Amino acid sequence: MTKTLLFFRQDALLIYRRGIHADLHQHHGIQLTFAVNNRFEAVIDARQVQHRALVIDSDYPHRVVGQNDWVATLLLNPETRLAKTVLAHVLGGASFKSLDVTLSHRSLNPNLADDLSCEVLDLFLNDVSDVLQLRDKEVALPDPRIAKLLEIVGQLPDYRIGAKELSKKVYLSESRLGHLFKTQVGIPLRHYLLWSRLMLASQIVAQGENYTFAAHEAGFTDSAHLGRTFYTMFGLRLSDMFRDRQMTRVIFCDQ
Repeated sequence: MTKTLLFFRQDALLIYRRGIHADLHQHHGIQLTFAVNNRFEAVIDARQVQHRALVIDSDYPHRVVGQNDWVATLLLNPETRLAKTVLAHVLGGASFKSLDVTLSHRSLNPNLADDLSCEVLDLFLNDVSDVLQLRDKEVALPDPRIAKLLEIVGQLPDYRIGAKELSKKVYLSESRLGHLFKTQVGIPLRHYLLWSRLMLASQIVAQGENYTFAAHEAGFTDSAHLGRTFYTMFGLRLSDMFRDRQMTRVIFCDQ
């Protein structure tokens, strides 16, 4: 029986998981978590509260408990249009918000016995936009220099590049680039690069490679370094996510 279902795409990661228990962590992605049935519990600011849906800003500490039921979690890269729309029109400056909304039965309950495709992710994203009333909402376009930086980083096979090199490519000082990037994207440039490398390592492991190979390909010192970083970022052990390949299904999607 499948316990974890992952949809990887450059701009989003969708996780369906049964009985999720993520320790206190914080990460780069804008998080939207939805209960498939009933509610789930989350700990934020030392308070454990039940939610039907929960939106959490980048780098805000939280812990989620799924209580042996299915929970759907969408992680959006903050630089994407949908993420910026969520920040502007759902969070509105808040660090998190609990919502009394439910996605459609179809997008929250894919038939795990059938062959799955990226249409499930597309349906989920469309439902999120509809239920949060985000269609046709206006958001500010990124500074052209940050847009160019994101394009440069996105074209790198392993995301191994530093702020000094990037600052030269967009004709800014390191300090100015750091300030502008955080203002535009919402997190430090270093955290963005780390997130990208973790996503790369996760995809390599999901494709069947061992942790040591994935760590080296994504620029980590070794598998232990990768494991520690993943746990700090997501509150889950990478080995727990992929321990039983028979219980984990992974779908890779093009944007």
